[in-house]
Amino acid sequence: MYSRNISLGRWVLAGLAAMLVCGLAGCGEGGPVTHSVTGKVVFKDGNIDQLVGGRVEFQPLDNPDVLASADIQEDGSFSPVTLKDGKETPGLLPGTHRVCVFPPDEDEDEPLIIDRRFQDFTRSGLQCTVTDDGEITIEVTRPQRRRR
Repeated sequence: MYSRNISLGRWVLAGLAAMLVCGLAGCGEGGPVTHSVTGKVVFKDGNIDQLVGGRVEFQPLDNPDVLASADIQEDGSFSPVTLKDGKETPGLLPGTHRVCVFPPDEDEDEPLIIDRRFQDFTRSGLQCTVTDDGEITIEVTRPQRRRR
């Protein structure tokens, strides 16, 4: 009887250890732990209507293989969704993210809507830090005119 209790105790301990390891490694049905974040794109010198249907993308500095994106709505608002390991989870991972803004499909014959640098994580100059649920604001501008 005594050895059976020890054996049962070992199984319980092994099961708890496996659950802990799986929880830390991110096993299971759930996606990554994210914060519920919403935001708004502000078009400093333009009309936000020109960006409706475009998107905002986020890349965590400490995990650049994970991306999040959001469609820009009529009022400039957006609600990002994080894609990790094939799973979509509303919100953003905690930490600092580089940000890009893409206008809706542009016609090559039309002038640029926003400065092209906003479409590149390394050149946009846009970042946000997520520490909790909340709202972020992303500001973009028109292309800068070249001086002659």
